[in-house]
Amino acid sequence: MSIFEAAHGPIEREPWRSIAADGSPLAAVLVVAVGLAALADLPLWAAVPAALAVTSGVLWRFHSRVADHRFGLANWVTLFRLNLVALMLVAIWPGEPGIVQSWVLFTIAATALALDGVDGWLARRRKEASEFGERFDMGADTAFTIITTLCLVAFGLVGVWVLLLGLLRPAFATAGRLWPALRSPLPPSRGRKIACAGSLACLVAGLAPPLAPLAPALAVLALLQLTWSFGHDLRYLMRRRGVTA
Repeated sequence: MSIFEAAHGPIEREPWRSIAADGSPLAAVLVVAVGLAALADLPLWAAVPAALAVTSGVLWRFHSRVADHRFGLANWVTLFRLNLVALMLVAIWPGEPGIVQSWVLFTIAATALALDGVDGWLARRRKEASEFGERFDMGADTAFTIITTLCLVAFGLVGVWVLLLGLLRPAFATAGRLWPALRSPLPPSRGRKIACAGSLACLVAGLAPPLAPLAPALAVLALLQLTWSFGHDLRYLMRRRGVTA
């Protein structure tokens, strides 16, 4: 399931009415994203459409599925992180790993990483937790991982094998569609959260110019963490299948 298919609930016939209610936050997200692009000296002709496409696409999908429901502050934070991921793509558009561009890319990625977890905290504190929010956050994390690994490859810091890290979660979800035993809900796990955050931290650290020579080793460390996490979940699901069979 993609991040744009994560919403649930009845179809709303006129989603633009609800989207209009989120007009001010939408404008704020776009202004901040465009401001960051301008300060980072990114091409606005690419940054503005990227932010607009991500924001409008997510809002449309949400409001076309959830009737009479506000997007919520927690989801806005997740959406802002997703806009930062879009700006990361813009940052590598020229394809030349200049020192300024490298620092810009690292700063954007580090900001997105720092905000990871804030949306979940807000959702719990403001009682905005929902199935949509959980899946949206997971989709944003997956997109962040994929784009970060793509940046590492584009700047020649790590080989193309690192792209496998971003494909682990989609592969796990696809396996769940093919094998019903893998669709069972997983219990909350601190280890899973630590592995996810730790692997992303390793990948983002590899984008920092001073740590560029260590990028391959950091990527391997990220792979080990994710492999352990998915392996642990897979063992749990298989054992549960054995119990319930």
